[in-house]
Amino acid sequence: MIPAHEIEDALKVSIRLPLNAEIRNSTYMELLTNTAPWIQNDVDGLRIPAVVAGEFARLILINSKFEISGSPRADYISTVFARFRKNLKHHLRLACAFGGILFRPYVCGNQLSIDVTTADRFFPISYDDDLTFTDSVIYDCTKSGDMYFHKLERQQYDRQRNTCTITNHFFKSKSCDALGDPCTAEESGIWAGLSPEVIIRGASSPLFAYFRIPSLRTESEESLRSPLGTSVFSECIELFRSADLHWARIDWEYEGSELAVDVSSDMLKPVRGVLTLPKRIERLFRGHNIDPVDSGSAMTTFSPSIRDSSLFNGLDNIFRRIEFNSFLAYGTLSNPQNVDKTAEEVRASKNRSYSAVCDMQEALEDALRDLLDIMDTFCTLYGLAPSGEYEAVFEWGDGVLEDTDKEFQRRLQLCTAGKLKVEKLISWYFGCSEEEAADYLPDSSQMKLFGQGM
Repeated sequence: MIPAHEIEDALKVSIRLPLNAEIRNSTYMELLTNTAPWIQNDVDGLRIPAVVAGEFARLILINSKFEISGSPRADYISTVFARFRKNLKHHLRLACAFGGILFRPYVCGNQLSIDVTTADRFFPISYDDDLTFTDSVIYDCTKSGDMYFHKLERQQYDRQRNTCTITNHFFKSKSCDALGDPCTAEESGIWAGLSPEVIIRGASSPLFAYFRIPSLRTESEESLRSPLGTSVFSECIELFRSADLHWARIDWEYEGSELAVDVSSDMLKPVRGVLTLPKRIERLFRGHNIDPVDSGSAMTTFSPSIRDSSLFNGLDNIFRRIEFNSFLAYGTLSNPQNVDKTAEEVRASKNRSYSAVCDMQEALEDALRDLLDIMDTFCTLYGLAPSGEYEAVFEWGDGVLEDTDKEFQRRLQLCTAGKLKVEKLISWYFGCSEEEAADYLPDSSQMKLFGQGM
């Protein structure tokens, strides 16, 4: 990754990053890829950071529905957005890990697409009080042969003139961690044809949408300083380390207490002068130079008791602390059957998680609406679709608080009692319209075949 100071030197700018932002981003990448410094030797890692980020991404999108309609242009935007929507959960997982993510539409040929850049590759230079980025650099890198090609895209937004100036700078080097020497877009191959400078007039915002993870803990230094958002596990780094090391202790407890029989080497029959045993037996019998007279026995059994209960209780306590610090509900990582937590505590933790997820959903909707506005602007600039209005509707579910199985049983009982239409139950369960739900209902002949409706 290119350090910020090297970008500053290349573009003659001053980048505004929170204190230790680059170090923290490097740490988040290590956590997400299970390459933290303590993952070595006998410590494999539980990959809990990826689970936490993935769980928040799931909760943000669970039961969500997006609809774009109103005109042929709306249909075109909806088609492009649907392709982007397929990978949105993966993008949100990265956003939750790094604190934010950038969605940037671009035109390739006559096709509108959406590029995604994580917060560690985004460098703000200036921004307004409402955190609108007025000057920023977006970094990208590609490799061709043994050369790395780097692109620095600088976007300068002028709110008074409604213009956005985009300048592209290209570099090549033999390292992914250094810009190297300036080069042309054509040399890079993948960026051939990109103009060094473009001025977009009539822009109502920068030509990218930034999804910022809202700060969950306003007292932390990172949340107070960062315009880029806060990682969902910014307060859990040491707890991740404790969980991984504790799991290594549990793993060793089982391995170290494995049943074994210590016997005198004289009792083991050598083969061609070499003491060998079948694979299954060699783990059980261990030959030693034991003197039966001194030891009192030529054979002793090694079978210590396993302290798994106390060790797993300790790991569960760490999981609960991670849940608390990251605003996940109790039982997401920890044992949901744990009797130490009362029903009221579990309900309170779900409410905390629900509140955090709602804040993220609100921030995501703002970013997606910005994205749609930019896509609409590009449609006009490049003539990609006929003029027309579009309307975007976002619906967010309450999946954090809702127990799907219990809710299904409750609605089923209402249907059985004749208090709820079956079409409404099917519509809720499969996430379709009531008209589509009607097609799921069996006809009268099928109902008679299965003994229903008699």
